Amino acid sequence: MWLLVGGMTGDYRWVEDFDDLIRAIDCTFADTGRPVEVAADCAGDGGTVLAIGFSMAAGAADCLDLAHELPDPVVESLRTLLTSPRIRLRGANFKADMGWLAARLGIDCTNFAFDPLLTGSLLDENRSNSLATYTRLYTEIEEGTSHDPLLYRLGRAVDAVFQSAAAIRHELLASPALAHFYVSLLHPASLAFGRLERHGVLASRERFEALRVELEGEDGRGGALADLDRQVLALLPGRLRMKYADNLSVRPAMLRDFFFGTAGLHLKPRMVTPRQGEPSTAKAHLAMFHDVPEAAAMVEVLEARSAAAKMLSAYVKGFLKHLHADGRFHPSYMLFAGRADDGDTADSGTVTGRTSARDPAIQTVPKRGTWAKKLRRCFVAPPGMAIWSTDAAQGELKIAACLADEANMLAAYRAGLDLHAVTGASMMDMPTDAFMALAADVQDREKMERFELGRFKAKAANFGLLYGMQAKGFVRYAWQTFKMVLSETQAQGMIDRFFATYPGLLDWHETARKRARRDGAVANPFGRVRHLPWIRSSDRQVASRAERQAINAPVQSTLSDLTCWALSEIDRQIPDARPCAMIHDAVLGYCPEDRAEEIGRRIVEVAGNLPIETMCGWRPQLRLTFDHEYGPDMGSMVKMKG
Repeated sequence: MWLLVGGMTGDYRWVEDFDDLIRAIDCTFADTGRPVEVAADCAGDGGTVLAIGFSMAAGAADCLDLAHELPDPVVESLRTLLTSPRIRLRGANFKADMGWLAARLGIDCTNFAFDPLLTGSLLDENRSNSLATYTRLYTEIEEGTSHDPLLYRLGRAVDAVFQSAAAIRHELLASPALAHFYVSLLHPASLAFGRLERHGVLASRERFEALRVELEGEDGRGGALADLDRQVLALLPGRLRMKYADNLSVRPAMLRDFFFGTAGLHLKPRMVTPRQGEPSTAKAHLAMFHDVPEAAAMVEVLEARSAAAKMLSAYVKGFLKHLHADGRFHPSYMLFAGRADDGDTADSGTVTGRTSARDPAIQTVPKRGTWAKKLRRCFVAPPGMAIWSTDAAQGELKIAACLADEANMLAAYRAGLDLHAVTGASMMDMPTDAFMALAADVQDREKMERFELGRFKAKAANFGLLYGMQAKGFVRYAWQTFKMVLSETQAQGMIDRFFATYPGLLDWHETARKRARRDGAVANPFGRVRHLPWIRSSDRQVASRAERQAINAPVQSTLSDLTCWALSEIDRQIPDARPCAMIHDAVLGYCPEDRAEEIGRRIVEVAGNLPIETMCGWRPQLRLTFDHEYGPDMGSMVKMKG
């Protein structure tokens, strides 16, 4: 049956099986001797796949209704299309469909070779990468209407995948470095992420519920949040408590009066609301007054209250909405900037190359903070198993040292020194060996406190100043990330000492900025490109932001790509490792409890010996090693011995 679309005859049709399509593919293969390019897509509703379609020619699609049980011959025809080496399958974010096909039909797709959304985002991460966008950019498919909306939607999507994939593949091949990066690293990693989505992450509903009760009490009243509210109210001056006596609940008007009103601290606001022009009560604004003695206690309590509220709403209640009947989360990992569906709003993924996840956003699970460990204890290993985590040891700093060719950083790592200790010695104005000696005498509390203070400052400096943060920004960063109170003068002193210790970083910053201004883009050693056309903007603020991105994008994307590559190789080479998630830049998985050390050593070996130079021609000056830990749950892991 032909489908009439918008007054044009299109070959979108329902079929009872795919025998005709398979015969056409076989004939084409016999004529050419090369695998046939075939597009595939699924149509669904609320997580249920309703139909699947395939196409081997522009303007055509054969679609099959999946609402009913399929006869065995039809399942076998699907298996042929999804596994035959005579076919190179194209699919937009098809890893998600592959998971459904495996769960519903028991078919593991083995011939998926090209994802136009993933490759299109490599070519231009700044546009809205979606099938709707690609339909407009790369095809002549017109909008239309149909008496059969499902067939129209699916047929049009399959057709768009086929046509856009051909055009995007042609563009990709014009950039050999990007093409090599996609084929060798990114596509295999996307398949590994698909398996992660299918396997899922085990959660303890009982522990989540206990954490909820601790935060908000048995009946939604009480708990830590209520206690923090009482602390906020206790810090109010009497005049404000009287003013709000009829409703003593923490709210913006009350905080505005406390910080900026005449009955409160009467501080001068630094941010105002865009419409009313009133002092902002946003967390970031109020945190700016952490160094005002009269405001410090309130800022600290509000920070704690905000952290507890976010833990409850985002990580406890928010996550539990996505817990499946099998007791696991099955998040969707976004490896590109854009949308996985037919929408046209780029609200998923990142433009930096770092991965993200949704439903739930498991990659954002915090590692530090008052509630982080309790949340992490909710993610448990299956019976008889241990949960493990591996990540690149000081990966961001090592990669930056290599890209900057910073002599002192490289020398420190080659000597086996902890870079935080080297920076800490600089912050304390001491030789490194003298600084390390402070930690040797564990009985001397004063020395240990000096050592911890120096290392604490070092972490703030290493991660905050690596990309050239200015004093005012470093004051905010040090407080928000490390709760370190600095004046701008103190911040500038730390900045001066940091770059005196690592002077090569300044040359690297300037080189990166110049290259980005010249090319309008920067690339990491694996070939991934970050396009920065606005670096030439006449708006200095916009250009400055792009300059910072020119410095940090290659480092952060290299670390993300390295970790994704490690995940792919662990998944391929170590069957008993069973990767289950990526959180920040760490890979997690499950392994037999009685073999945790053995498998952990194998994981570290595989991840720490990736053939980087062979794959991309980059020979980093340092070996990029991986740390490893394991335990009964994510919050109780210990570092692997040796």
